[in-house]
Amino acid sequence: MEFSGTVLETGTDVSTVKEGDRAIGIRNFNCMVEECITDQKDLWQIPEKVSLQEAAVLPITCGTAIFALEHRAHSQPGLAWEGRIVVVGFAGGNIASVPANRLLLKNVSAMGLYCD
Repeated sequence: MEFSGTVLETGTDVSTVKEGDRAIGIRNFNCMVEECITDQKDLWQIPEKVSLQEAAVLPITCGTAIFALEHRAHSQPGLAWEGRIVVVGFAGGNIASVPANRLLLKNVSAMGLYCD
């Protein structure tokens, strides 16, 4: 769903990137191709110090983290952690489990986050 690379060419109305810029973007499919055509609203320039490999995972990974913290855990700037466990999907391995008695003993709530 996400990709990074160098802009080869742009349309006449494109203003967010230019030829030669390093960019990251999101698409619903075909991100494993060597070249793609996408709308400029789905592209962002990559900061100089970030590699193409690191940048490629930013759109979905950061978006998932922000969604988990803001919308599921309801975190607020400057507030202390209020006893929540947020489980955010897994790419491989075993999915973590939380024994229900720990939730009661530690006075915390647990919630999951599934991003499709």
